[in-house]
Amino acid sequence: MLLLVLVSIAIAGFVISNIKNGIASEAGAQPAGTGGNILYVGGSGGNNYTKIQDAIDNANEGDTIFVFNGTYYENVVVNKSINLIGEDRNTTIIDGGGSGSAVTVTADGCTIKGFTVTGSDAGIDIRSNYNSIINNTCSNNGFGIYLVSSNNNTLINNNASSNFIGISLDSSNNITLSNNTMSGNVYNFGLFGSEDSHFSNTIDTTNTVDGKPIYYIKDESNMVIDDTSNAGTIYCIQCENVTIKDINLTKNWFGIFFYKTTNSSIENVNTSNNDYGIYLKDSISNSISHSTCNSNNPHYGISLDSSSNNSIYNCNISNNWRGISLDSSSNNSIYLNNFMNNSNNVYSYNSDNTWHSPMPITYTYNGNVYTSYLGNYWDGYTGSDANNDGIGDTP
Repeated sequence: MLLLVLVSIAIAGFVISNIKNGIASEAGAQPAGTGGNILYVGGSGGNNYTKIQDAIDNANEGDTIFVFNGTYYENVVVNKSINLIGEDRNTTIIDGGGSGSAVTVTADGCTIKGFTVTGSDAGIDIRSNYNSIINNTCSNNGFGIYLVSSNNNTLINNNASSNFIGISLDSSNNITLSNNTMSGNVYNFGLFGSEDSHFSNTIDTTNTVDGKPIYYIKDESNMVIDDTSNAGTIYCIQCENVTIKDINLTKNWFGIFFYKTTNSSIENVNTSNNDYGIYLKDSISNSISHSTCNSNNPHYGISLDSSSNNSIYNCNISNNWRGISLDSSSNNSIYLNNFMNNSNNVYSYNSDNTWHSPMPITYTYNGNVYTSYLGNYWDGYTGSDANNDGIGDTP
C-alpha cells in the first residue's frame, strides 16, 4: 500500500513537472510564472472543478489551471495572471454557446494553451499585455483570435479556420506571430492601427493564409514581391521603392496595405474578395496600375487615407461596395480606370484630386483620331457627348 502511494505521488509530481516544463519551454510563456499551485478542471479529487471559470475564480496569481478533455460550455474570463492549459487541443473544447467570447483575457502575463475554442463572437479575445497564446484551434467564431489595444503578446502555432476573421490585430503594439495557420475564413488575417507603434509588430512568413505566407515588411527598400513569393497578403510599413506585381491576393482584411510607404508601385495585381482590396494610409508618391480590384466587400476596391501625390491608372475596379474611397487625400491622379458595377463608384471626403490624365493622350474613337486629357470610364454615366469624341461633356 505504501509503495502504491509513493508511486502515485511520483506520477503526480511527474505530471505537474511536465505541465510546468511545457509552459516554460514555449517562447514568451513565462510571465505568469510556474511556481504556483495547479488546479484541475474536469477530473476528480482535490483541487478539481467542474467549470473552468470556477477554477479561475479560486486561483491565485501565478497558478496553473489544467483542463482535462471534454467540452465546456462557458464564456471564460481570465482576469488573473495564470496559465490555462488544455489536455489536448483537439479534444479540450471551450464552446461560447453562440455569443460573447469563449475566452477573454483581461489580465497581463497569461498563457492560454491547448484548446479548441468555438461558437462565439470571438474565440480568444485579448485585451491585456504580455500574454502567450499557444497551440490553440479557433473555429466557427466571429473572430478566431482578436487582439485590441493590447501590447507585447505572442501567438504561436495557432490554427484559425472557418471564422468570419481568422486573426485580427487592432491598435496593438509589439505583437509577435509565428507559425499560425489561417484558412477557410471569410477574411483570414487583418491588422490595423492609427499610429507608428501599432505597426511595430513581428510577423514572419511562417504565418499563412490559405496556405500562402503573410508578407509583413518594415523599413524595407528596393524590394520586389511578385508571384514567386506566393504571398497571401502584403503589408508594407514605412517602406520605400517597393514593387508588388503579378500576384493574386484574396480573402483577407486587406489585400495590400501601405503605411507611411513612399515611391512604391503596385502593378498587375488582382485583389478580390477582401474587405479592402488596396489600402494606402499616410503614404505618398506611389502608383497603382494595371490592376484589378473586384468584389472587395463590404468596403472598398481601393482606399486612400491621408495619402497624397499617388497615381491610380489603368485599373479595373468593379463589384465593390465602393470602388474608390478618398479620405483626407489630395493631389492624387486618377485616370484611365474602369469603374463598373460598384454600389458606389466613389467616396470623397476632404479631398481634392485630379480625375484625368496628367497630359493629353492621342487616341482613336469611331475611326477618328483625337488628342485630349482622358478621364475614367463610369458605367453609370448619363451625361452627353455632343461632339462624339468618346469623352463625356459633363462630369
